[in-house]
Amino acid sequence: MPLVRKIERATFRPKHMKRLPQMIVRIWLLPLLISASNTFAVIRDGGIDPANLGKGDWIYSIQDATNKLGGHVTSVTNENSLMLFYKSVGIRYVIVKTGTGTSLYNACYGFPQLTSNFVNVAHSNNILVFGYNRSFATNTAGEVAIADFVFNHGGDGFVWDAEAEWESSIAGVGTNGPSLAWAQCSQVRSNWPNKFLAHAPFPIIYFHSSFPYKEFGFWCDAVMPQIYHLSTAGLKSSPSATINWTDVNWKTWQDSLSGLSPSFLDGLTVYWTNAIKPIYPLQDVYGPAIVGGLICNATSTAVPDEDVTEFIDYCMADPHAQTVGGFKSINFWRADLHSSAQWTNIKAGTVGDFAGVVNNIVMDDSSATYVGGWTHVRVFGSTTTLPVYYGMTGSDTNSFGTNYFSKVQGAGSSYAQFTPNIVTPGDYDVYQWHPFITNASSGTPFIITHALGSTTVLANQQTNSGNWSLLGRFNFTAGTSGNIRVRDDFADAGNLAIADGLKLIFAGTNPPSAPTISVQPANTNVVAGQNATFLVTANGTAPLAYQWRSNNVDIAAATNSSLTLLAVQTNAAANYSVLITNAIGSITSSNALLTVNYSLSSTVIGSGTIVPSPSQSSYTPGATVLLAATPNAGNTFTGWSGDASGTNNPINIAMATNRAVTATFVNTNTDIFLDNTNPEVTFVGSWTLGTTAAGRYLADYRFATATAGGTGTATYRPNIGKAGYYSVAIQYPAGANRAINSPWFISYQGGSTNVLVNQQSNGGIWLQLAASCPFAAGTNGYIQVSNNAGPVANVVMADGVRLTYVAPFNTAPTISTQPQSQSVKLGSNVPFSVATSGTPTPGYQWQFNGSPISGATASTYIRSNAQFADAGNYSVLVTNVAGSLVSSNAALTVLPLAPMWFQAITPLPDGRMTLIVTGEPGYAYSVDRSTNLALWQQITNLMNTNGTSAFTDDAATNASAGFYRTRQ
Repeated sequence: MPLVRKIERATFRPKHMKRLPQMIVRIWLLPLLISASNTFAVIRDGGIDPANLGKGDWIYSIQDATNKLGGHVTSVTNENSLMLFYKSVGIRYVIVKTGTGTSLYNACYGFPQLTSNFVNVAHSNNILVFGYNRSFATNTAGEVAIADFVFNHGGDGFVWDAEAEWESSIAGVGTNGPSLAWAQCSQVRSNWPNKFLAHAPFPIIYFHSSFPYKEFGFWCDAVMPQIYHLSTAGLKSSPSATINWTDVNWKTWQDSLSGLSPSFLDGLTVYWTNAIKPIYPLQDVYGPAIVGGLICNATSTAVPDEDVTEFIDYCMADPHAQTVGGFKSINFWRADLHSSAQWTNIKAGTVGDFAGVVNNIVMDDSSATYVGGWTHVRVFGSTTTLPVYYGMTGSDTNSFGTNYFSKVQGAGSSYAQFTPNIVTPGDYDVYQWHPFITNASSGTPFIITHALGSTTVLANQQTNSGNWSLLGRFNFTAGTSGNIRVRDDFADAGNLAIADGLKLIFAGTNPPSAPTISVQPANTNVVAGQNATFLVTANGTAPLAYQWRSNNVDIAAATNSSLTLLAVQTNAAANYSVLITNAIGSITSSNALLTVNYSLSSTVIGSGTIVPSPSQSSYTPGATVLLAATPNAGNTFTGWSGDASGTNNPINIAMATNRAVTATFVNTNTDIFLDNTNPEVTFVGSWTLGTTAAGRYLADYRFATATAGGTGTATYRPNIGKAGYYSVAIQYPAGANRAINSPWFISYQGGSTNVLVNQQSNGGIWLQLAASCPFAAGTNGYIQVSNNAGPVANVVMADGVRLTYVAPFNTAPTISTQPQSQSVKLGSNVPFSVATSGTPTPGYQWQFNGSPISGATASTYIRSNAQFADAGNYSVLVTNVAGSLVSSNAALTVLPLAPMWFQAITPLPDGRMTLIVTGEPGYAYSVDRSTNLALWQQITNLMNTNGTSAFTDDAATNASAGFYRTRQ
């Protein structure tokens, strides 16, 4: 037969008492039996408390169990790994098949499968071992011997798998079932007075009224009804329903014992209420058979994995459990048939009270209090004889337990409140259960009141029916201050809120704590226009609320654990921090400085480099950066563009925004060589690389088969730095199979030229295609050869191309600096100049008032000793072969000199004369003397530096009277 599972032990007494005469044993037992009741169980050897055994598992075949648990658990490969696995899922006892009737059970071995070694391995892992026997009632001595075998091999308990073979319909039993059970059970108890005994009968007592339930119950410490839900007709295969039907039968049976008169058996006064013992519900747990598995005993049809969870949880929540204090032990049939998912569910379930274990708190809807007009929906009901399905919709069979409550939409004043009794404070994962109802609300409000306040969770009750749905993790203090309410103020009118099952699973002792920061926001440097992100890592009791700040001012909508600022500019530079709060307290992070700099990107056109100083990835606003453009060999710098202009080099750039600067370099090489492997050369079509032909230019060449209408091309595109006229030549390796009419095409400024080349000759030299072609600066011009030639089977060669500067372009003159107008004093020398460009170098003809000045043909002209007649407009005609132009007029103004006069004539005591002269500063003057005003003699010539000059005539002492004059 199949049965359940699980248990653990603290201490063990492997040795049993020696057998005493039956009468003495019975006298010894009398006070024990009289003290037994339906509320207490006797502590058995090994510290076994029948009222609190936890989870157990049934092993039908040890070989199958130790062989990866039937293939479902790969880590189990022997007895020790089996026990280690049992411990990991919370199994505290195992029930191992030991016999069938009077025969020891070998299973797949050639010897009895229960051994002392198996028991010792289990004990070393704190797992209790109970042996069980498939009992047949008719051979008391033989079956007692099976129990003796169990205990003699160190077993901790014995279980009768007693079923229909003990009923009156069986030949040899008839009405003797009760007396046979009394005899067999009392004999085992006499042999083993303080060992754990149990029996595993059918759960629905009404259908097995001749089974000796009370005789087995009187001598046993516990009963394990086989609640196999899939084999129970009429209850929709529901674990909750089969447990409920079992409750009804066992309540009726227990109530019936109170009305029985004491019996006098073997000298004992027997009160049959002492047959009421702790009930250990036993569930059938079958997973899918493993393909290719090696189960040596029969398998069974798989049951849904979630049924295990419902069975354990409803045993915890069962409001009608017929054991005082509720079920404290359950077990599962059978070990090697449980799937890995079922093992996971077995591990997750809790039952019994054990140190260090925080039990799940499971509540059926009957545990809630209801306010408002909730509708009670009964799903299952039963009498001892008949299970009945009621339901409301025809699809709500998967409720938790035998009923649920529903409520139409309201204002929120109606609610169902579940109030768990928290023994161990800490975090709990809270789940709700609802059946399948087509008009269940998609947003039923669950209000969880916890240590940190209250949280509203909207549960979608249109999904995941018949299963536990997570509401969230919340912290609860010890006691009943916390609760979970189901309210009726959902949004989808016409639907229903459902209150059914509730479960809390302990997630850890985590007392509420104020926020702390483990990782502070970090300083961040970005370039203007980029995003800036700040992160903080905080701990503390959830939920944590975040408020980011800039310079201590709250930032709107910045309420996450990270802050991202989009496309920041320099005005976003600031100190950023975050205030973190929860129900316990708050904390403010340290400041994180956001620095917003400007970027400076540089590109080059042509061949050269740009070197910034200082060289940085970004620059502070207002910084100045020196850019130096350095051309590569054969190139020259021609100017800046972008955020810089002109030709100054180096140049200072002020960082007032993100800057992008381009330096342009041009090639100054006037003898340009292009090989077929250079990047300036591109090929279209099928060209073959050759390296062996004599006369090639450098290491290799390309060739393509000539064909009429061929579209293959080789294009040579030089980068012309100096515009002008170039000769074009090609070099190739000649040969007999070369095309005699290779078509070369030259495209230049303002035109093009086609040249057919016989490549069977003139190989290995520079063969000129054109003597003088005008090429503009840049890459607009090119030389191209195609394979559009004949005869077919010859080849066109593409190797080297050379361009040699011949002459510049003729360019008309231009004037960069015009002659300037001037105002001068009479007699001055007046220079005029002009700055021009043009190719060839221009000639000059200066003009006065539009008329040519003879001999004035240089870029400068000097008008000497300017007189009033020289005043007028001066210009210059600039001419070369490409054109001419006349400069603007430069006006010459001739100003008169200041008049000369004697400011003073002073005779000295010695006869000399001192003369003070005033006139035009900066001009020379002379002083003349005369005795008759007709003849004058120059006596000095001096520079009048400042406008007034003094002169002493030393010769006046020897002269007769006379006259002085001064002139410029």
